Amino acid sequence: MLKRTFAVLFTLALALTLGVVVPGASQAASTDPLTLLAKKSAGTCGQYATNEYLCGKHVATSSATSSTSAAVSAQVPVSASIVTGSSCGASSKWGQQRFQGCQNGYVTQWQHWQYNTNGTVTLLGTINTESRQLYSTKKGSTNITHKYEIWRSSAGTGTYNQTSLRVETTDKICTVTNGSVGYLTWNGYITGNHTVSCNVAAGKKVTAALALSYVVLPGSSAGDKVIPEKLSHPAIRCDRVTYVGSRAGCVLTAVQPTFKMSTKDAATKHTAAHVKAAQKSLKDHWGNHALGGKVLTRKYWGAGKSTNNPNRKVACKGFVKKNSTDSCDEYPFASTHQGAYYVGKSRVSVAHVPSADNSKAGSKLATFFSTYRILDTDAFWVSVS
Repeated sequence: MLKRTFAVLFTLALALTLGVVVPGASQAASTDPLTLLAKKSAGTCGQYATNEYLCGKHVATSSATSSTSAAVSAQVPVSASIVTGSSCGASSKWGQQRFQGCQNGYVTQWQHWQYNTNGTVTLLGTINTESRQLYSTKKGSTNITHKYEIWRSSAGTGTYNQTSLRVETTDKICTVTNGSVGYLTWNGYITGNHTVSCNVAAGKKVTAALALSYVVLPGSSAGDKVIPEKLSHPAIRCDRVTYVGSRAGCVLTAVQPTFKMSTKDAATKHTAAHVKAAQKSLKDHWGNHALGGKVLTRKYWGAGKSTNNPNRKVACKGFVKKNSTDSCDEYPFASTHQGAYYVGKSRVSVAHVPSADNSKAGSKLATFFSTYRILDTDAFWVSVS
């Protein structure tokens, strides 16, 4: 395995010593350093050399405050960021769309610890790294692209032994190709571009357990050591469910898509007008996020049952057509768990809508379900302009 050795010498004297003394030589010998460090560091730790440990933990700061010197700032070419766009979050929060999620400002504090012969641990130094991440996938594909940037974002205090970090994407379910593996030195800046392939069996769905993890390279015969500190990631589900299309695909499940309608759309204006009026008049304001309404969740009834299901039967019972082109339109939609069969007829709206208009609106809803891979019980919103 490829090994690289880097060293950074800090001239600042470290006056802080943290330790827990275990009385008695025999007791000290039996003390587990990782148990001690789990309490002292408040992070996740790993050993990479004799009596040498590295711990990492997420801290709630961003680059706006963590860079402390011009020298450090010069090492961070953030103007060439690969993770940009309106969907990006800030201060370590995820900004997400249905097929893309990105995160800015995730800061990890690294602590260099020494385990002493008397059963104490000593903090030798700390330094911060900051990261940006982007997860994206294309419609109809089970390949997920993971890009990231990581750089040193603080001047650091104390001293460090010879070490560097290899950064790689891992997953317990899907196959990862670490096409561009990054090596981070304490003075450095790295980028990476990894591909994750989730092969899903027909009719099944899986949630990828993605993580960007660190491996310490000590530059010695001790070998590479995994540090369990991992960057956060969005929940990504991949499926091969045929009722949303013949091709498999992946989505970010935290995002609840919006089905958009318009009263100016000649083909569906009557249905849109009904939905708009129903969202305003019904006390639940079903599907209307702006009015504080309750989210809709899809109900898949099975093949061939989209126009003949319990929701429609309950909602349209007793409905009398005005003419041959008239139809019964119900809201919430018959293809939701909020239809009349589930919530009762008194909590839904029924209206006379031209059958062609009603049918076209149903087709657009089906396309929306397919495009955004809205599976049974998936949540979505409805907006009418």
